[in-house]
Amino acid sequence: ECVCAAFQSTSGSSVANGHRADVGTSSITRRPFYVVCDYGSVDALCEADAVRPDSPRKRRKLNKADDYGDGKLQAEEALADAVTTGEEHYACKHKRSGTSTDNFVTPQLDNFVTPQLPCCKLPFQVVSLRLPDVIGPFDDTGRLWAYWLWLHSGEPILVSDRDAAQPLAVVFSGDVARFIEGLLSLETTTKKGGSFEPEDRSRDHLQSTSSPKQESSRLMGREKFTRTSSLKDDIRAVNLGCTSQPYLQDHLQTLRKCITRRLNKELGARGVANTDKNGSNISSIAAAVSSTYIAPVREAHEASQASKNYKPDEPRPRATPQFLPSVNRMVPLDFSRLREEFDWFQPTLLPEVYAQCDAFFQKAVEKYPSELRHAFRKLPRRVRDKLLVNAPFLKDLAADLASSSDDSTSSSSHSETTSEDETEVKKGI
Repeated sequence: ECVCAAFQSTSGSSVANGHRADVGTSSITRRPFYVVCDYGSVDALCEADAVRPDSPRKRRKLNKADDYGDGKLQAEEALADAVTTGEEHYACKHKRSGTSTDNFVTPQLDNFVTPQLPCCKLPFQVVSLRLPDVIGPFDDTGRLWAYWLWLHSGEPILVSDRDAAQPLAVVFSGDVARFIEGLLSLETTTKKGGSFEPEDRSRDHLQSTSSPKQESSRLMGREKFTRTSSLKDDIRAVNLGCTSQPYLQDHLQTLRKCITRRLNKELGARGVANTDKNGSNISSIAAAVSSTYIAPVREAHEASQASKNYKPDEPRPRATPQFLPSVNRMVPLDFSRLREEFDWFQPTLLPEVYAQCDAFFQKAVEKYPSELRHAFRKLPRRVRDKLLVNAPFLKDLAADLASSSDDSTSSSSHSETTSEDETEVKKGI
């Protein structure tokens, strides 16, 4: 059994080469690469839409626009080729011919039953997990933690008009672990001819009255594609993520609600006492969080125009730095296969995901100062300065974080993102 994170074609080949003698499940976790594919006009992106353009020129253009996604797709293509290729495997050829290899270490082929030659297919099932932006505890990107800090500042968050109209798909890190655990719990055994049948480990949610072969097909998602895909059916891909895909501003509002709910719960539990163990004023923190204005730029502009203090020569508000999403994709992901073919798995609901993230970030402020600085540096300078004044839970790290506010503001990966001279939005709009 193997779990691998693949970033380029050599990663997929390494999985194939290193596990020819193994039997199990190989899962490649990664960000979806549909940006480099020619999926045409669809309502949602399903697994079969991983089709590269026929035009070499368009391929080069898309690959250049997202070389990271190109490398991910190459990894899956390499693994798919290793599963279905009719060519004899490099190590097996040298094993039979008796020749040595200088740059390849043969992986314990003494106990390996060679498949029918010349075909040398991998002796295990392969499931590829296509993940959107991953959020959750211990996220070392600091993106969601930066937003969590921003919400404590009371400073507005203005989402660019493009991102405000883009469905944002995310996956909870805990769900990825649970899904892989579910796959690996389906113990596979090798039969003659290379067939695979899961052996039940008495897990109630995996039991079925169907035949072993039917059960293997259902659990591993081995149903035919509904569309033509450039990838072979021997490698089973699945979009894994929270089925709800709201816009960025809606995600942030959900996170804000979770923070406010926790703070109000703390206030109710403390009764008259209005401070936490660090002396932080919970009421003032809750007020700052609840007052943080979150809206698309267009909505903020319209609200500003409707304000009594609006002046015709007032500049249009500009988008603040944004950390999510990591890719520009105006089409949502299709999770039909996850629901129908892997129906033993239920993704965590978004409100619960953000509640767990909020609980983690609250404790992480004290436990992980280095990671806190990383998230803090992502924020615009005016937000950092406001946090140092209005966030008493940062007081023990204020001197250290103050030095961070001398660093240049991290910019967003989106073209709409602006530097720190973005237009200030008046409170109350």
